[in-house]
Amino acid sequence: MQDGSTSPASRRRAAAVRITGYSFLILFLELALIRYLPGYVRGFGFYLNFVLIATFLGMGVGLGSLRLDN
Repeated sequence: MQDGSTSPASRRRAAAVRITGYSFLILFLELALIRYLPGYVRGFGFYLNFVLIATFLGMGVGLGSLRLDN
């Protein structure tokens, strides 16, 4: 029987699955915002790159502040 600890390989795999899931979620939200905001918020129709820059900045800050428990 195991004592409840996980192997380093399984922890790496779990971290890779989480990062992949977060990446797909961020990409989906980014594309949704890029398509939604210019259509419904009139001011963003002229500043399409603002939404793209804001999502990349938010993604970078969010993933950069992520703490990994070792």
